[in-house]
Amino acid sequence: VSTADSCQANPNQACLDVEIIPKPTATISGAGVLCQGSNTPIGLTVTFTGEGPWTFTYTRNGVAQPAITTSTNPYTLNVTQVGNYVLTGVSTSAASNCNGTVSGSAAITQSNMTPTTTTTAANCGLPNGGVNLTVGGTGTPPYMFSWSNGATTEDLANVVGNTTYTVTVTDANGCTKTATATVANNTINFNVTGTTTANTTCDGNNN
Repeated sequence: VSTADSCQANPNQACLDVEIIPKPTATISGAGVLCQGSNTPIGLTVTFTGEGPWTFTYTRNGVAQPAITTSTNPYTLNVTQVGNYVLTGVSTSAASNCNGTVSGSAAITQSNMTPTTTTTAANCGLPNGGVNLTVGGTGTPPYMFSWSNGATTEDLANVVGNTTYTVTVTDANGCTKTATATVANNTINFNVTGTTTANTTCDGNNN
């Protein structure tokens, strides 16, 4: 800035620095699976551009959540609820009314395995019983199995009756569920009868 007429009292120039900052952007990414009944959070990533600190807003399944202000880039958003997470706005504290653009979404689902068992009874105390295990629900294969008798197969075969077996099922996300099965023992009742034939001709003929 300078005077238009050098004859004025202050012919010197005066300077003012103006800082131009870019509009901020924010992108959310990530995904995960929550184990049923677990409070372990899953971290979603929010990445910024521009000059921080940034304040961003987001929704879970369309419901607005409290705004978060951070100087960390990228920022980890720890969540413990299932749903679809979407950013709705971002601004920077470096300048007033400096709103930016947002993008991305992140989906959190839940693992809810439902293992069920059917049994085959053993007979007469012999090790010929069995357990057939089926894993339903929303777990993520492949599954691992750990039985109380040390077996690691999905089903049990050739086991004794009158015994309860417990299995822990673990899916690909590390979520676990347990199930129990009691194998019965069938007792087969039968009668033995005999008849004699007295036809011995001579002592010692064994006939």
